[in-house]
Amino acid sequence: MQVDAVAAVRRTHQAWFAYGTRQEPLTHGIAFYSAEGTQSPELNQFREVLLAGDDPSAAWREAEDFFEARGLRCGRWVPSSEQSPQNLESFLADHGFRRVDTAALLLTAWPEASTLPEVRLLPVRAVLSQYRRMVAAQTDAVGRLDPSFAQAAEMHVDDPQMDLFVALRGGQAVGFGGLHHVGDIACLRDIYVAPQFRGRGTGRAIVAHVVALARRIAPRVICASAPAADQAALSVLRACGFEEAGRLPEFHRLTGSP
Repeated sequence: MQVDAVAAVRRTHQAWFAYGTRQEPLTHGIAFYSAEGTQSPELNQFREVLLAGDDPSAAWREAEDFFEARGLRCGRWVPSSEQSPQNLESFLADHGFRRVDTAALLLTAWPEASTLPEVRLLPVRAVLSQYRRMVAAQTDAVGRLDPSFAQAAEMHVDDPQMDLFVALRGGQAVGFGGLHHVGDIACLRDIYVAPQFRGRGTGRAIVAHVVALARRIAPRVICASAPAADQAALSVLRACGFEEAGRLPEFHRLTGSP
């Protein structure tokens, strides 16, 4: 069976960002926006962007007008699978956006079960306060604090499509990871180990635990997504039987840009 891991990850991303937002089709894409007026790039995006030609100007005006009319600011542009990102990249860079790629990976071999009895995986609700402290301190791939991640992470704690686990060593939260269910797809996402605890097998223990859950569910596809710049997460996923199948480009608005 031929599996398109990139399409599978794209589908899970659409469902992920649909949770907690409203969606409205526009001429050049779909606006995902916060019904409560929350100013977060995670909650205010222009997705499935498809230009009518090579000039993004009309799409830009449409998106900006839509969000401004609701007192919001669009934080991300995500091209559709049919849209070449090159036609957007320079235009959006001139408007304060940077390109951020997400790696889409497919499970091609079952990982070995964890042999680290000192690492315990608990559902997030059992250690919610520790999880919140960890995501509040999480940085992006270049070391910057990312408060939008904490906002989205808090929202998805109650997402019925997401099984989220926290890894503990000696009672201390040291990492987390989740399994996102969308139809017949199970996608690992948000695999994270705090920097001071890396290199001790914790990441592999998290992935092995989550994959074991996916295996019991028996979906058609088991895939994973991680920021293409996050070499720590990608290294763990590759060591656990995942192979990169492609990348999904996005454009993120820089903090402080007009």
